[in-house]
Amino acid sequence: MTRRNIILLILLVTSSIQAEGQDHTMHIFGKVVDSARQPVNKAFVSIIRRSNQSGISFTTTNENGNFSFQISNKYNIDSLAIKTNAINFQKLVTQPIAVDKENLVQLKPNQIMLSDVVVKGSKPIVQKGDTISYNADAFKRKDDRYLGDIIKNLPGITVDDKGVISYQGKQINNFYIEGDNLLDNRYQIATDNIPSSDISKVQVIEHNQHVKMLNGIVPSDQAAINITLKDRGKFHIINNAEIEGGTPGIWNGAFHNMVFNDRYKAINELKSNNKGIDYSRETGVNGLSGAPDLAKHISLFNRAVMSNLNNMYKFDKFSSLRLNGYYVHDLQKTESKSSISYYLPENDTVRYFEGNNAAMGIDAFNIQLNYNVNNFKTFFDNTLSFNQSRSNPEDAIMANGQNIRQVHSTRNINISNTAVGYSLYRKKHLFNYHSSVQYSNTPQTLTILPGAMPDILNDSIPYSNAHQFQRTSTFYTNNNIAYSHISGHWTFGSNAGINYQNRDFHSDLQLQQTNHSTTELAGFSNSLHWKKGQIYLSPQVTYKTDRNQLHLSAPFNFTHIRYFNDSVADNKDRLDHIFINPSISWQRKIGKENQLSFSYSFGQQAAGASQIFGGKILNNYRNYSSFNRPLLTGSSQAFEIGFNFKRMILAFFANAAVTYSRHRNYFIDASIIQNNFTVTTALPINNASDNISLTCNASKYIYTLNTMVAINSSHSFGRSQQMQNGVLFDVHHKASGYKLHVTPTISNWMDIKFSAAYSINTSTSTTAGFQRQSNSQVNETSSIILYPMQNLAVSFGNQYLQSFHRGQTISSALLMNSYVQHNFTRPAWRKLQLRLSFNNIANVRTYNVVSTSNNMIATYSYLLQPRMLLLSAHFDL
Repeated sequence: MTRRNIILLILLVTSSIQAEGQDHTMHIFGKVVDSARQPVNKAFVSIIRRSNQSGISFTTTNENGNFSFQISNKYNIDSLAIKTNAINFQKLVTQPIAVDKENLVQLKPNQIMLSDVVVKGSKPIVQKGDTISYNADAFKRKDDRYLGDIIKNLPGITVDDKGVISYQGKQINNFYIEGDNLLDNRYQIATDNIPSSDISKVQVIEHNQHVKMLNGIVPSDQAAINITLKDRGKFHIINNAEIEGGTPGIWNGAFHNMVFNDRYKAINELKSNNKGIDYSRETGVNGLSGAPDLAKHISLFNRAVMSNLNNMYKFDKFSSLRLNGYYVHDLQKTESKSSISYYLPENDTVRYFEGNNAAMGIDAFNIQLNYNVNNFKTFFDNTLSFNQSRSNPEDAIMANGQNIRQVHSTRNINISNTAVGYSLYRKKHLFNYHSSVQYSNTPQTLTILPGAMPDILNDSIPYSNAHQFQRTSTFYTNNNIAYSHISGHWTFGSNAGINYQNRDFHSDLQLQQTNHSTTELAGFSNSLHWKKGQIYLSPQVTYKTDRNQLHLSAPFNFTHIRYFNDSVADNKDRLDHIFINPSISWQRKIGKENQLSFSYSFGQQAAGASQIFGGKILNNYRNYSSFNRPLLTGSSQAFEIGFNFKRMILAFFANAAVTYSRHRNYFIDASIIQNNFTVTTALPINNASDNISLTCNASKYIYTLNTMVAINSSHSFGRSQQMQNGVLFDVHHKASGYKLHVTPTISNWMDIKFSAAYSINTSTSTTAGFQRQSNSQVNETSSIILYPMQNLAVSFGNQYLQSFHRGQTISSALLMNSYVQHNFTRPAWRKLQLRLSFNNIANVRTYNVVSTSNNMIATYSYLLQPRMLLLSAHFDL
């Protein structure tokens, strides 16, 4: 190519870029003023489509009330409108829009009835665009103390026992307080602690896009929750405390410091108790398991203290520095008994009878520092995290008449950093980068006294104890860059990157003989060195209109894995493989409020480092395993069809989904089950499993009765293969569940809460000796709250559980609780709430439950907390 041609080509490209930048945007600007024509600062202004109220772009006014937009001229200006929101003003939608001329927006103040503190003309539920706003006062009941209590009353939203929030059957992807992500994924800190009296609105952002510059460009099918607060919560510090004590020797205390304003937000807390409350909701740190289907504190005995810090400082409305951290110390105990029976092929039966007094000490510390810039031109997010934890579970077991003691010890150190950035050029070219690095080190020990499985491990000679040591150290990094081009309704993009993982795993088992000599056990050692690298490319395309959204993705990667085990000569392998994992999703709006969705995905799986060790690992006193799986483990595919239905004016929400999945595996975990031990080994046998499920949810709020009604139904049918004691067989299983939740308000002096759940699980097989297993359970909770006089509440509650096996009642339990609460409203009393509680009135000390899985049936019995009489005081500081 000649120099002349090169110059002409450069001029042509330059002129085309300049031409592209010209005459492709409309300048829309204006000013927001009040009825006195004074500027309104920090008003929220957005450009919306008139047809469906969906947003195209949004901003906030400056101190002079001015706003400005650059909008693509692909939009018909007559199809757009300006929507304006501001605190203490009525919302306003104005049209037509003037281009290159000032748009004057004049807001009217809200009319407020001070006696009832209700905005005139306000509706319980309002939807504007993709945002649904629930008026908190319309759904709050007299006995609701915290934000989480209000959220449970909202139609379309469900909250599970762990506090996880879902909207229309899908978990939310973010939780905001006044638009800020203070708590990241630990939003239970807010739902469990912010007083219900401070909540103004609970908002659901149906298609939440956290990155502001991507709003309207990169679609999202997950919802988020945003909480707006009343004036007291926005501009004042909230300090409160709760002190509780009673018999038998029970205490519980909490202190909260909360701040919510434009520049600074915080929720800090200090808690301590010995009444069985762990702090997993606030920290994510889990300890001993409690009895299933019961609140964990009913069967957990502990002594715990926890401090939790969550602070955000905003440099301006688009950039912030956030500090989150916690420390928890917990000494936990549980007591249980179990009877487990395996009905094996060829009419063989193995039974275990165990009593277990479990104890665990937990110390966990976490600190996380986040810097975030999120505006309409730039997004940058960096999170540095450090975590250190220590746990020492100990089990005193009576197994088939033998006393056994198991002592575990686990230490963990984890440090990581993740940086993510986006940049948008000319609203058509989107650049993104992601970089993360992580290191962890986890040493573990397991000691079993007396020596476990002497018949297998020590030539049938009894020995003093078995001591196993493990250490896992991992380094991981992932780095990628991405580019997307926006062209009308289409977005074409791809990201390319590389990740690398280096893991070392060491283990050995020593047997201490009765003469105090030590034996290194052959075959129970690992010195595994694992390296995995991936180079990947993920092309994708999105088509989006007002009613349709189609997303296609075909990521593929070249994966290189190499590992070897110094302790097991033949435990080594290498994989060089190209993985292709395509997916497609489609959503279509039907009418203004309904949506139909479809998705399909296919994936191939490779083994992880924890699945390929060739040396045996002792898991407990009667089980050891060896997972020398192939590196290419299998493939899976899944289909899902869903339909979301809602009628805002009727406060009615419903959704249904059908899912089918199929997994093809190139190995099977084979078990050998005997009376005194269980061995699990991976064998290279191809097998497959299928599952189809149907879920339906519906909820409605009946305003005339102040009643929330929610129903749920779920069904699943599946087939899988198992190998036990050398026999390969098919297992067919099905499960069904039904739930009902009703909260009627009978009158001003009575509220009722009622929830009921029924579940049934069945397993069958044509294999000789396989016994059909079928168990079901009824779980009912209800309470009646009476208000005999102002500021006085009396509650009576119960939980009833009944378990069945093959139609025969195996166990039942009735737990009853009551409380009397008085609220002191005078300012001098600092909003004091006194509550006298009577827990486990009938002093039920054991809870029995039956569980079945394929050809196994187990009956468990748990020790419960005794009857408690408690007096608590909750007050502002």
